[in-house]
Amino acid sequence: MTTGLQGAWTVSVAAKNAAWAQRFRIDGTTNGADGVYTGATSTPSVFAVGSQWGVTVEHNPSGPTSWTPSRQRVANPRVSGGQFLFDIQTDDGGGSDEDFNDLILTCAMPLSATDWVVYGKVQTYSGFCRFNPCYPFPYLVIDSRLQLERLVAYEPVRRIIEKLYPDVVDQIVRRPIPLPDPPPFRPLLIPTGLQDDPGIRVTGRTVLESAGPPTGGRATAKTKAAAAAAAADAAPAGVAEQASLSLHTSFSKTIGLSASDLVVLGGLKGRFFPACDVEPVSETLLRFLEYDRTPSELAGGAYQGTGNRETLGQTATDEFGNYVFRFSRTIGQIIAEAADIGTGELPAVAALPDVIVQIMQSLPAGVAFETAPYYDIPNIKRIDLCIPESELDGLEQPCQSGRAIQTLGNIAIVPNPDSLIHADGTVSNTGAVAGPAVQHAAWVGGIYIYGCFEGAPTPVTHYTWEYRREGEPDWNFINEPYSYLKQQPDATWLNTPVGAFDTSLRVNLPTDPKVIVPAYQNIETDPAFMVSQRHRKLILTTSLYQAGFGAVYFRMRGYDASGEKVTGAVDTVKLLIDQLYSTGDVDYVALSGGGDPGECALLELPTVGSALVIRYRVRDPEGFLASYGLSVFRGSNSPVTLTSPVSGGYTNAVPFRYHGTPDEAGSDLDGYVEVAMTPANGDWLDGNVFCAFDFELSSADRVTDGQGTPGTRILWRELVGLSHTPPPAMP
Repeated sequence: MTTGLQGAWTVSVAAKNAAWAQRFRIDGTTNGADGVYTGATSTPSVFAVGSQWGVTVEHNPSGPTSWTPSRQRVANPRVSGGQFLFDIQTDDGGGSDEDFNDLILTCAMPLSATDWVVYGKVQTYSGFCRFNPCYPFPYLVIDSRLQLERLVAYEPVRRIIEKLYPDVVDQIVRRPIPLPDPPPFRPLLIPTGLQDDPGIRVTGRTVLESAGPPTGGRATAKTKAAAAAAAADAAPAGVAEQASLSLHTSFSKTIGLSASDLVVLGGLKGRFFPACDVEPVSETLLRFLEYDRTPSELAGGAYQGTGNRETLGQTATDEFGNYVFRFSRTIGQIIAEAADIGTGELPAVAALPDVIVQIMQSLPAGVAFETAPYYDIPNIKRIDLCIPESELDGLEQPCQSGRAIQTLGNIAIVPNPDSLIHADGTVSNTGAVAGPAVQHAAWVGGIYIYGCFEGAPTPVTHYTWEYRREGEPDWNFINEPYSYLKQQPDATWLNTPVGAFDTSLRVNLPTDPKVIVPAYQNIETDPAFMVSQRHRKLILTTSLYQAGFGAVYFRMRGYDASGEKVTGAVDTVKLLIDQLYSTGDVDYVALSGGGDPGECALLELPTVGSALVIRYRVRDPEGFLASYGLSVFRGSNSPVTLTSPVSGGYTNAVPFRYHGTPDEAGSDLDGYVEVAMTPANGDWLDGNVFCAFDFELSSADRVTDGQGTPGTRILWRELVGLSHTPPPAMP
């Protein structure tokens, strides 16, 4: 792929170790540097400038094939001689050595107080991590709702989260999101008071503050001295003696946390940072934003993510997840940033930008994931990113034998011990490898379908999708538009349609004429498209093929360049689709032995712990209810624990359906059940004589898009007033 650069760089050939001829191409510059250059160490260095431009290395292999792009990777970012440098290492595929030394280019830029470079590696993580394993130690970062739900089960951590985010536990954990699709989760930052990994601060033309040891280790008195010496060595002759050198380090502000809280946070590394499974995020588009903190955040409040944002630019990771991104700030922007001073900050620190990184699924607004901010970053800063695997929209899976349709979302359907498409079209998945853990779940939403034609006897250039509802005889061609990110010569990325295009194909018998049908381009071997998703064949919108409930067959078929069917390049999958959500209501809450008190009920309790009777129902006629529950809140959102929980759930037993309360003993013909409930502490009112109560009925459905499952939804809120008049005191 092309390596993207921003701003002014000097490109030179550092080494050539290949038998085949090598060259590199530059596109997208604004100073006339576009062109093709010989890949030899004798080639003069090329100075190139542009807001976004690209370097593509090519080789000329033996045989009829002409110049072909080489594999490229970013390597060896470093500071030396008053410059920031990195290498573009390449592999031309000759001899299958994969040594990435066939042609090596070095890109260099002078250090400047108005230029920033961030670089690092992007990976997904999965397993038992409760916090982001890559984020610097000054903060513990919670990236997902699932992480939060697991963390609040640990009481000391829950108390700390509630201090910093008083509404989060209530809104996200105690009270379910009343929507089928919750909004994107915004990262939570918990300050530890520890030191950040240092970076290089620049003023004028030279290094003012150093990054510490080249290994990126923690700063110590010894490494500080070594860093100062290294920075002096790196400065241009005649300038180093003017530099004032010290480590640029920062600490998170622990406003609102006590000393005991910090002790708890200090002990979390061993408890909540077990080994994580990490994988590089190959050829994925990153967008960088400068973030302005809100007044609340500047005053020491927790990160909210609602401050002003400015887009700085974009770059992409290489196939190993490495990236380099450069951006500039004008003197006016730096001065304006310095006025944005937080509690306890120095103006020189406040002048440094706060940066957020987004993983882009499409442009301009297809954000798959957004990081927490990286505060006050110096001019040269390594930022390794870890993205929860569950947060990305589908993961590229290697081709496996067994069938052409390979993965639905993140759930593999090729023969494997961890997942299975059942005969009725439902799916089970352990979640041990990838995808959500589900049992006999139906399908819903947009399904990312991945497939492979690479083993076909003839190259597949086009493919079609067809669907047929169960019980209907005829197949219908799918005509959903589908596009994906394709890299341009200047290293920009564009959403490029891959179908459906009207195409002449022989879709019937070999003796029948070709017909024009909607088809898709097979891009799985096209290096211009982002490699991470080249095997994605379609984003299937289930509601287009089943508006309610029922099974639908989907068939994918491959064709060659002449429009003929390719032998064996066909596969069909049956999906049971459920667009109908569970419903429920509370008929009434009443005193034991009493009838329905009607709306706006005020119940006088005989005793503070008297039993209340709730009549309710939760129904899913299709049988894809996962669970339901009743929560009780008193007054200003104080949860009330019941002696026995009011709930129900799917048990994964034949016939693999759960319809809710109609399946429970004692339900009436309308599906209602009555349950008596009492407070666990023996006092509904907790010492008060009156209070308002909220009885909330919620449910979760047993459906999936292959990437996740829908959150819990609130079905009903029943508001009741409770009071208790103590008996008069004896005279």
